[in-house]
Amino acid sequence: MAHNLDEIRTTIQKDIAVNKAYAEAWKKVTFPTKKDGTPFANMSKNISGAKYSLVSYAMQSGEYELTVFTQTFNTGYIHDSIKVYELVRYLKDESMIAKTENYMPKQSYLGQVYKFDLEDIKNAIAKRIEYLESYVSDLEKQLAKLDKVYTNFRNAFDNAVKSLQDDTKEFSHNDIYYAVKDTVINRYPYC
Repeated sequence: MAHNLDEIRTTIQKDIAVNKAYAEAWKKVTFPTKKDGTPFANMSKNISGAKYSLVSYAMQSGEYELTVFTQTFNTGYIHDSIKVYELVRYLKDESMIAKTENYMPKQSYLGQVYKFDLEDIKNAIAKRIEYLESYVSDLEKQLAKLDKVYTNFRNAFDNAVKSLQDDTKEFSHNDIYYAVKDTVINRYPYC
């Protein structure tokens, strides 16, 4: 939780830098092929600039992730991962559903895994870049309006607190003042 306007601004600026760095790292991922233009049988050889590895908490084969590593001035070394598998029951893309050769053998008590092929991985990276760029753009807009939003809310809150003080000034003890203020702050909009 931020304690002042400058801390909010610094946090947003840091988030912008981190997400820009992630987007740039994903853009640098390339897909080398054999001399004849065909992909390698080993998936990790088909990807350069990112680490293709089994998810550390994987419960079955086919649960892989792709990770890029980068750095920013304020955060040092950072990494971003995307999963490159999905449970078959959660597939929504018709082209993925049709690729039954990517379905891993079914395991007892576990959902069947769809392991991404190279085209699926390229699409997942493109979606991640699109998401990151959209998020950075939105954060930059938020940063531009931060002062106005902060000032407007602080003034509205100040007016609400002053109104509460006026409504409770006749009492010699401030029990109701603090009870109402704390309840509204902690429970809004459910109070």
